[in-house]
Amino acid sequence: MRRRRLAQGILERLAQTVLAGLPSGILRPDDHIAKQRYIGGKNVLTKGTPEWVSFDVTDTVREWLMYRETNLGLEISVHCPCHTFNTNGDIIENVNEVLEVKFKGVEGDYDESRWDLGRLKKQKEQLFPHLILMMLPPHRIDAQSSSRRRKRALDTNYCFSNYEENCCVRPLYIDFRQHLGWRWIHEPKGYYANFCSGPCPYLRSADTTHSSMLSLYNTLNPEASASPCCVPQDLEPLTILYYVGRTPKVEQLSNMIVKSCKCS
Repeated sequence: MRRRRLAQGILERLAQTVLAGLPSGILRPDDHIAKQRYIGGKNVLTKGTPEWVSFDVTDTVREWLMYRETNLGLEISVHCPCHTFNTNGDIIENVNEVLEVKFKGVEGDYDESRWDLGRLKKQKEQLFPHLILMMLPPHRIDAQSSSRRRKRALDTNYCFSNYEENCCVRPLYIDFRQHLGWRWIHEPKGYYANFCSGPCPYLRSADTTHSSMLSLYNTLNPEASASPCCVPQDLEPLTILYYVGRTPKVEQLSNMIVKSCKCS
């Protein structure tokens, strides 16, 4: 296992066959405890040729911009059982495959004795780690013109503090073994399922005209029970690695992670 403080890397396999699931992830040191906080991970099916593995760290970088003292860097790790399997899918004891992980754009990627300096410089310039930035469309910029509205907007991915009043995503970490008693999932050990919570005040319930009408009705009639609810809007799948006997299985479970909320 090699670790480097980079947000992207290339996985390259040297052997003929490698375990179907390769759990990898990005972690961030937590502000209050010595442990590192898990941000995300992927199970990669190695194909025998180099390939990019990317992670979306937008939420973490957004938090860094707001609270610079939380910028403690990113760390990426790769975990590989690297077993050799026979034609029946059983592990061959005492025989292991080799997986090489390269992080492009760092010193030592190439042997300068085998390359002329001009070509080496050109190759390195092309392989530096990079960021992909997404611009907001004009109507989104206009709708978020003030910092207060931007902080309170319903389409904000996560609550900015524990005291957030309006509808937004609340973090919820589920440990499969500790919280659910599940031991059959090999990777990941747990994940942030998250949940939606918070009131939907009038003029903020913009999901539909119906939800806006309910919110106005509830505002003018405080004792009424009808009011918009804070519910998940965008959900993402979770990829898990488990074993059936000695055979590894990789499966993607849909709608497992709440990414944003809405009033409906």
